[in-house]
Amino acid sequence: MRSHTLIAAGLLAGVIGCTDKAGDTAGDTDTTFVIGFEVRGTIENIEDGATTADNLCIDLIDPTSKVFEGGDLLILDSTQVTAEGTFVFTGVTTSSSVGLLMLADDCDGGDQYMGLATGIPSDTVNALDYGDVLEGQVLYFVEQEVINGYNTDLALAGYTGAGIQVDGSIMGWVIDGIELETAGPVDCAQVVPYSDETECYYADGDTSDGLFTTGGAPNTETDLSGGGFYVCTPAPIGTYTASDCNGSEYYEILGGSVDGLAQWVRIPKF
Repeated sequence: MRSHTLIAAGLLAGVIGCTDKAGDTAGDTDTTFVIGFEVRGTIENIEDGATTADNLCIDLIDPTSKVFEGGDLLILDSTQVTAEGTFVFTGVTTSSSVGLLMLADDCDGGDQYMGLATGIPSDTVNALDYGDVLEGQVLYFVEQEVINGYNTDLALAGYTGAGIQVDGSIMGWVIDGIELETAGPVDCAQVVPYSDETECYYADGDTSDGLFTTGGAPNTETDLSGGGFYVCTPAPIGTYTASDCNGSEYYEILGGSVDGLAQWVRIPKF
């Protein structure tokens, strides 16, 4: 699995956290030692919604040391996605104060997929007891071929980097509520990044002139036809939120990534 090499080098896949309000948050930084639980879930392709994949493996990661001390990511367990598109981590023990990450990537170190991390909030993890099973987790993944297409379209929108899989990025949806299963995309929203060096790009539903452009001009906000999808790169660790043309308020999400990897971050409206 390619991510093993990256983690050994201390590269950050991303950490999810934030205020204690959001569904994609890690909650506060109080430490709770949680022993012997399971994590079960399914997968979803961010491009076409497919729920099965070949040669896809997952690391369950505690990023606490990286976030607070600049240390390495700690792999708690690793598993391969089944033919039915399910996965399970067993005997998980953690004292993470910033939640956990599920990092999807190739099992054989190849380049079929880009490393993409999905977070589990610390409030969710810290509520578990010995023998509990955390079910219903959705791991998002993406094929490298899709990312190559994004890079081509991003260049049309003015992106001059080496590629979002090289520079590191966050990507996801701006959504209209915290109930992730029922929330829908938001129109006319802009991601407010942590760093002034971060550029954000917004998809529309017309790929004939580029996914992130309209008539040759970069899209400047989310579009319902594009599913509220955005890409921000580079994406250093920090808080990300959004604003929109209606003056709505959005949760602040602690997220980030570095070279070679990305984090899937949904930004919900209050």
